[in-house]
Amino acid sequence: MSAGEPLDEYKITCEFLRSYATLRFLRFTVLLGATGGLVGTIESETDPVHILVLKLAGLGLTLAFGMMDYSASVAWHRMRKRASVLAQALQFEPFVDSSPWSPITTTGASRYLHLFLALIWVFVIVRGQAL
Repeated sequence: MSAGEPLDEYKITCEFLRSYATLRFLRFTVLLGATGGLVGTIESETDPVHILVLKLAGLGLTLAFGMMDYSASVAWHRMRKRASVLAQALQFEPFVDSSPWSPITTTGASRYLHLFLALIWVFVIVRGQAL
């Protein structure tokens, strides 16, 4: 980004933060919908090999979405820190700093949700029975 006005950079940074929030919502919708679809398919499946493949697909899907969310949240936190610096320079109220692993923050809750789903998939894979 070329040198410019801090207000312009602040606006762009805030737009990124809003876009990230929307993207997170959309990703959760896709993840939970796909998980529900897999669970329904597993329940109607009779072939043990197919059931195992579907369970592994559920775990893989959860891990992939978890990595996407983790990567995006790291970028989001970096942009939020930049927005706070710009806010102080513009004499605006800075963003509140929070831990990305706190379960009461959006990022923390997201991380724990992905971990919880992954553990459920591992459990059903190890248990070897239908959900």
